[in-house]
Amino acid sequence: MDTQEINTNPQFPNLEILPKMSTKKEIAEKRIKQLHLTPGTIFMNRWSIEGMIGSGGYGQIFLAMDTKKNEVRAVKIEPKMRMEMITRRMIMEMDVMLKMQGKQHVPLVYSSGYNNEFNFIVMQLLSENIGDIRKRSPAGRLSKETVGRIVYQTVNALKDIHEMGYVHRDVKPANICFGCHQQVWSWENGRKMMSVASIRFGQASEFLRLPLLSYSTTPISQNRHILYLLDFGLLRRFKTDAGIRKPSRPNAGFKGTERYVSVRVHEKLEQTPWDDLFSVMYSAYELVVGEVPWRHLEDVEEIYAVKKLMNELNNNGEMFKDSASVLIDFHKMLVELDPSVDPPYEKLMNCAKVMYQPKELNDLYDWDEGFKLTLSDEKD
Repeated sequence: MDTQEINTNPQFPNLEILPKMSTKKEIAEKRIKQLHLTPGTIFMNRWSIEGMIGSGGYGQIFLAMDTKKNEVRAVKIEPKMRMEMITRRMIMEMDVMLKMQGKQHVPLVYSSGYNNEFNFIVMQLLSENIGDIRKRSPAGRLSKETVGRIVYQTVNALKDIHEMGYVHRDVKPANICFGCHQQVWSWENGRKMMSVASIRFGQASEFLRLPLLSYSTTPISQNRHILYLLDFGLLRRFKTDAGIRKPSRPNAGFKGTERYVSVRVHEKLEQTPWDDLFSVMYSAYELVVGEVPWRHLEDVEEIYAVKKLMNELNNNGEMFKDSASVLIDFHKMLVELDPSVDPPYEKLMNCAKVMYQPKELNDLYDWDEGFKLTLSDEKD
């Protein structure tokens, strides 16, 4: 498994940001003791495993070929047992992703379930995450035009999640990707029904009945610029099925990634959509500047203090100068919101629009143009 590149098939217009398969050396450097799946084997009698394209604390992601349809897929694997405890993170992820099939910013799920060893999800293949794409920029950051569109689409993605009564609790660049297929799926509500996902439980196979997914005539450029929000393993309900906010716990604990969580999460308060949106702000700051002000701090209390200072200064300090200045209005709007009230998504998205004008959502992004906008900014 020393090859790193996915075959340059014409079905991938986003070749420059396709995920790379890890080499043996890279796997060793990541201190991965064992691959959950072995390249060259057939998983669940259907998916030919090509190589690992991602890994984290809870699982691994593999590039696979659907042997029945001769199409590429991503297979996400999580051991059923972790540290002698049953893992439930992917069970939540499966449930929410299936409920959200048809939402623009949620990957297509082809199959999900478990076998004796693993929980798994088979989904559409996406690009590298946006954090890794930023690192490939010669300037170490992305342009305001690209970041503005990332903010716009991420807020829109969160709106769908929040309207279902969930908070994400782990919004960050590593959980944001773009499409890489030339096919565009459109959702035909209620017109026809077909099976689009298989859920396997032991020997049984139950097919989920969902509205028809069909090819669209939308140009390739529009598909490649659709953002996808990933990793629903930390989601939590903040509303009941009736749409009523659930009572807050006195100590909600700390859930999320230190670098991107809001001050309220540091204070162990119950997370609401407000906290997800602050994670969008911190992610955008890192993308457009190159790093957040607390990037090199290790003490969690020091990180909290800098974030709190950023809010108290309300954009008047050194933290919002130069390239970060494009986030002033977005940050100000968030600071002034009431965390207990549903956010004004449209206003926040309109604020993001100002960042990327005169570009349109489907115009070229930095990686399509060799990061020339960030390079020209450096020269200026």
